[in-house]
Amino acid sequence: MTRRTVFAFAVLSGFVSTGPAAHATEDVCAARLAEIVTKAYPEAKALPDNKFEVEGRKLTLPESGYLGRNPQAMLCRTWPARPELTLLAVPLMNEPQQDGMNEGDLDMLVLESKSFDVKQRHRVEGLTSDDAISIEELTFDTAFYQLAPENVAFGLRKMTRGSSRPNPFSDTSLWLFFAEGNQLKPILENFTVYQYRGETDTNCNGEFEEKTRTLSMAPSSKGAIADLLVSEKRANILHEAVWDECRDTEKVITIKHRLRFKDSAYLVPKALQEF
Repeated sequence: MTRRTVFAFAVLSGFVSTGPAAHATEDVCAARLAEIVTKAYPEAKALPDNKFEVEGRKLTLPESGYLGRNPQAMLCRTWPARPELTLLAVPLMNEPQQDGMNEGDLDMLVLESKSFDVKQRHRVEGLTSDDAISIEELTFDTAFYQLAPENVAFGLRKMTRGSSRPNPFSDTSLWLFFAEGNQLKPILENFTVYQYRGETDTNCNGEFEEKTRTLSMAPSSKGAIADLLVSEKRANILHEAVWDECRDTEKVITIKHRLRFKDSAYLVPKALQEF
């Protein structure tokens, strides 16, 4: 396997999109996003170019057929686990900075699918801010995160990427949310589930590290809320020029973790925070 092949796989595996099927589902609500904005933000002021002004900041509707492909535009999806509900992610962006930095927060909302009435909402401050490490995509994670027999959480994933060729970097972080009563509560925040980084001369020689975390649920012996099982795969990849060949050496280990729910969120050990 060549260095080019390994690098291409690593980058693509960190930026898996929702795909055509998921976008087709989201288009059911996408066609009515302007109506949804007026219900969720009654004070919103319509602007040109599919934008609204909310609280002095910009809210952007996605272009037709491109739902989820602009990280600064709204995202919606019918919740597969509870189709009577629709999930909505709303980036609220400040004016762009001269240095290319973006600043913004993200509103997460749960709506009635038929009426689009707001049931719960929560604001994640700074989630849509970026700099040299830019946000590539936001996407809903609607895997079946069953916390308890009657309770299911949903997720949001943020994919980022650096622009440096000598120091490639990509990352995917996960937030999990739980709707209870009239509140939407974050129970896991900014948890890295994928990361690829390294240093290279851009020809052959280089060292790279790829980490992938897979999540699953398991009954808890200490509480009513299920535990999160984390399977972490770490690959250290070395590329060396030997004569006229670029040779690869890869070492892979797998580590298991168990996250327990306490008070109002999952406890993340310090070792897992420094991913």
